[in-house]
Amino acid sequence: MSHENQADNDRYDAIIVGAGMGGLTTAAFLAVEGQKVLVLEKHDKPGGYLTSFSRGGYRFDAGLFHLNELGPDETISQFMRYWGEEVPAQRVEYQFRWFLGEREFHLDSREIEQSFGASFPAEQATIRRFFDLCHTMLQEIRRMGPPKPPYDMSLAEKLAFGVRSLIAMPTFLRFGRKDGVRVLRRLCRDQALASLLFGYYPVPGLIFQGHAWGWEAIKEGRNYYPVGGMQKIPDAVVRAIERHGGRVLLGTEARRIVVEGGQAKSVECTDGRQFVADVVVSNASLHHTLDVLLEDVPGLERLRKTVMRRKIFPSAMLVFLGMAEGYDFGGINHLLLLDNRALELRQEDLTPDNCPVALVVPPKPEGQAGHSALVVAFLPYEYRDCWATGGSGVRGERYRSLKAEVENILLGRIGRRLGSGFREAIRLLIAATPLTLERYTHSTRGSFMGWSMDERSTGHFIPQRSPITNLYLVGQWVFPAAGVPGVMAGGYYLAREILQREGINLEGKLTARLQVGQDRDERPGEAPPGERVK
Repeated sequence: MSHENQADNDRYDAIIVGAGMGGLTTAAFLAVEGQKVLVLEKHDKPGGYLTSFSRGGYRFDAGLFHLNELGPDETISQFMRYWGEEVPAQRVEYQFRWFLGEREFHLDSREIEQSFGASFPAEQATIRRFFDLCHTMLQEIRRMGPPKPPYDMSLAEKLAFGVRSLIAMPTFLRFGRKDGVRVLRRLCRDQALASLLFGYYPVPGLIFQGHAWGWEAIKEGRNYYPVGGMQKIPDAVVRAIERHGGRVLLGTEARRIVVEGGQAKSVECTDGRQFVADVVVSNASLHHTLDVLLEDVPGLERLRKTVMRRKIFPSAMLVFLGMAEGYDFGGINHLLLLDNRALELRQEDLTPDNCPVALVVPPKPEGQAGHSALVVAFLPYEYRDCWATGGSGVRGERYRSLKAEVENILLGRIGRRLGSGFREAIRLLIAATPLTLERYTHSTRGSFMGWSMDERSTGHFIPQRSPITNLYLVGQWVFPAAGVPGVMAGGYYLAREILQREGINLEGKLTARLQVGQDRDERPGEAPPGERVK
């Protein structure tokens, strides 16, 4: 990453606070179109949750173990191609070894429907109906095309959209935004089958669309892993930004967005520097944006009330494991432990003894002796008085003791299934609670997906336009919301709106550019010889 010696008081066309994927995407599109862009990031690397780190000879990805929309002609790769970058990726195929109580199941993601059929031979019709339902529902969503923000629709547009949805999306309207557990229980006579279908995304309250999206991606083979780890993606976007004249300052935390006369004017940093811009974009969580960056700024009362009312998507405890050279997971790369009561447990009921626990083994980094593995335990931020901090966030001896206790329980549950050799083979262990994730990312309560994706919350979007003139919002807390493809789409939508102010039709240019790539049979990420992507 370059850090040119420029005057700190230079004026920028746009300043983006936070180098998560929404902010980076916004910055990349603006920079490619000739805007003078500055990105400020408090961490020492870009990417937010899409980062990798190394410890003790092992490389880990910070929570994500595959991505959708990274195939050759899918959204992320298309954006990279427009920016003149390429991130090679390999398809992820899972060998699942799942436990429901004491019952054990082996599933192959390459033949997922057949695997379920072999495990539940009496439920063939139900299994077929489930996967047909997932496919039909998501085909309906795709046919509707990219959504226009509902808050930008006129009354006539909303009515037309409603009528069109009734005609084009009957399956989605019937099932998609309903509570996933309730739908699965109605679909499945065998509740063990329902529990396993819930187990891929075992989040209480998650709408059925979330479960359907996950299983359809498996069946279509649309899960990918970037060669070299997740960090390759944000690093590539930063290269594009800097190649087109933008600046990315890492280790530079924004302290305040300066607002004068109802307009965003500049950004002050904790190191005392101040940067001026025509447009300011916050890629920080809405809570951090309102409570810290815009503290005491008037005109935001309605937005503050909205944020306080909204339910937050849960976090989890992560345990990163470096395994001894030669340790064999037995050919599996996805272990899951589910309690027999998994469908009944609410988020607040989850404990280290009953919560869903997944162990995922990503592709081994080149030259690394032993495997890196990630344990994801779906434990809430509020567990045991906010992890023995009383909600203060101050981590003392009681916090460290509780964290060690939880680690021991989780590894004990896994070791019971994998055998004593598992714990003996652990050479490195790093644990992160939801409080750890909140501290590193400023994502409130360590949330992975912003707002809760339950029946009551889904579909109620917060606009990217803030009540403050020239201040915009991007990321998982605003339209179109969660997931890496979602926040990158949000970065595109926001850049498109900002560039319209300059008379630049980003949508038209992107469409034409991608068509040129298809006509020339380019490889993903490669610009035609001699042609600058702009």
